Amino acid sequence: MDSTVAKIGLLILEGNGVRRPLSFEDSEIVGSVDHDNSNKVAVKINVSGIKERSARPYCVIPSTLYPNQDSDFTIEVIGNKKTTIKPIDQELDYKSSRVEGLWDMRLNTAGGSTYHPTWRNNPQYLLNFTEKSLEILFVLSKRLPPCILNDSMEIGLVIFKG
Repeated sequence: MDSTVAKIGLLILEGNGVRRPLSFEDSEIVGSVDHDNSNKVAVKINVSGIKERSARPYCVIPSTLYPNQDSDFTIEVIGNKKTTIKPIDQELDYKSSRVEGLWDMRLNTAGGSTYHPTWRNNPQYLLNFTEKSLEILFVLSKRLPPCILNDSMEIGLVIFKG
């Protein structure tokens, strides 16, 4: 096997609208193909029509097994009825914002979890938006120095309604 060839796979999900999914449950998987070194992978599925799904399209996600592998690809959809496939409109897709932070004992910003009265010392941020309502996924991650492979520091995220 040539390890320089990107292993390709395909995931088809129940679409929840016109945006890319930020997460999914196994129950939302309509079809999938395990990553393979082949030049072509395929999956056959039976799907409900757009009218039966309240105008919610399916979401097709091609991928390489590992991140940062470059490769051109083509998705061909063959069915017994007319189908279309197109990229998700970037104007309708999710928007994101990011802020970098620091827990530091010297700066008194390492307050610990809400189990401790010092939690108030943790960095705090205000979230604003202009829409009436929206769905949000929060992702908190910690940066590790390159020399640390295993880290036992547990982190958490608390969101208060203001």
